[in-house]
Amino acid sequence: MSYVYVSIDRATLPEEMLDLQKAQMRVAYDDDDDFITRVIQRAIALFEKKSGLSVFLAEVEWIPDGHDSYSAQGARCPRQPVSAWTANADAVDVSDSYTLTGRTGVYFCPIAEQSSAPGLEWFPGVLVTMTVGYATVEDMDPGVLDVILRMGAHLYENRQSTTDVNLEEVPLFLDDLLVDHWVPRV
Repeated sequence: MSYVYVSIDRATLPEEMLDLQKAQMRVAYDDDDDFITRVIQRAIALFEKKSGLSVFLAEVEWIPDGHDSYSAQGARCPRQPVSAWTANADAVDVSDSYTLTGRTGVYFCPIAEQSSAPGLEWFPGVLVTMTVGYATVEDMDPGVLDVILRMGAHLYENRQSTTDVNLEEVPLFLDDLLVDHWVPRV
């Protein structure tokens, strides 16, 4: 699957989530705001890694090719959720010839009458530019937000890598929360 990040906004969501995270952790002072913002960034990155979903707002360029996960539904989009997209072939916008389908696994495919043609090359030279992730906290799935806030609280409280006592790992309950947001990967 060949895709590349053109841009990633790692600042907006953590800044917007700061007050929510502080309320989650019952932190009333501002001394740790910079550290808490970095904790939120790490929690989001960990969520993205574990779930396969994009949370940070990003622009991704993707060229569907023979290495992608194809099915009768089309090619699985490499990053999700997708909020906007365009498809170009030889610098010509061909977006009207394609569609995105699916809820838990988003597929990029030609319009129905094209996809049923035997032997059709579905994506000859198509460059898909997608906006993935969430622009604001209000756009986020409440379950995703909950998992990130819990991860952030854990990372804040357990900031040391070693202690005199048992090492603390990311709590197992987070895996249970993540399972609802997991996206099958290729």
